[in-house]
Amino acid sequence: MKIMYIKNVLIVLFMVAFISGCKQNEREIISNSYPGLKWGFTTQNFIATTPVSVENAKKFIAYAREQGFSWIELRDPDASLTVDQCKEIASFAASNNIKINYSAQRGLLENDFWDIFYKAVGNSAVFEGPGYCRVLALIGQGEFGWTEEEFTRLVETANKASAIAREKGLQLTVENADTDIDGSGKSYYGFLQFIEQTNQEVTLQLDVANLFTGPLPVNAWQAESFIRKCSSRISYLHLKSARDGEPLTVLDGNPLDFKTILSIIHEAGVRYIAIELLTDTSEEKVFENMSSSIDYLEKEGIIFIK
Repeated sequence: MKIMYIKNVLIVLFMVAFISGCKQNEREIISNSYPGLKWGFTTQNFIATTPVSVENAKKFIAYAREQGFSWIELRDPDASLTVDQCKEIASFAASNNIKINYSAQRGLLENDFWDIFYKAVGNSAVFEGPGYCRVLALIGQGEFGWTEEEFTRLVETANKASAIAREKGLQLTVENADTDIDGSGKSYYGFLQFIEQTNQEVTLQLDVANLFTGPLPVNAWQAESFIRKCSSRISYLHLKSARDGEPLTVLDGNPLDFKTILSIIHEAGVRYIAIELLTDTSEEKVFENMSSSIDYLEKEGIIFIK
């Protein structure tokens, strides 16, 4: 019996070692040109086809590991998940070596901002990951930017929210959306003024395609200038494509090429990149679009699969 027990123990130990060895040799998305970048995707890609839930979050985590991603932006627009549900997701992510950045979806000037924000901060703090609490800076009443009154509230709200996030060990990050990048000499305030007037703890979650969509899209030179000016404040990147002012369902470049953007942000020390796609008609189609986008990045020499 003792010999049989020892034999069974050795078999278990062998299987553990074998599984551990397989984990070390799993598929991994890396980039020689931009070493240290952490490649991931946002579940916003699936938001129109797949409800926010614990089981669906686990499905995306399993997919991320299978494909070689190292992290996920877990989008929960209304902060509908509970802290206990987030803990369950966080445990599953840790067991699969996938980091999570939890992300609600509210603008700083929206009426329910604080209700959603407080829940989002509590949920975000549960996860091991980049550690950002993401919000939006949506356009104001003006055609392209914020009025003076809106801008004052916007800056005050962002600074207050950053202090609350800091207490939870998080950093506030604000996505550029449909606002003019620069309101200098104009009748409204733009995003550059927002970055200049907020404290240094307020960072920019850069969506590269948003520069080329919305009511006042920019050209490649303007986009590059904006990214360089804000590079020291960028937290992480949404890598997304746009053409003719509209976002695309697959990655296929941008007026400002991806390699230029990645070179700038890599030099600035940005490490987290999330693939974002315009959502499609079905979950199956989004997975196909994800596969096509990975193939595109590989073909362009931006990534390779280890």
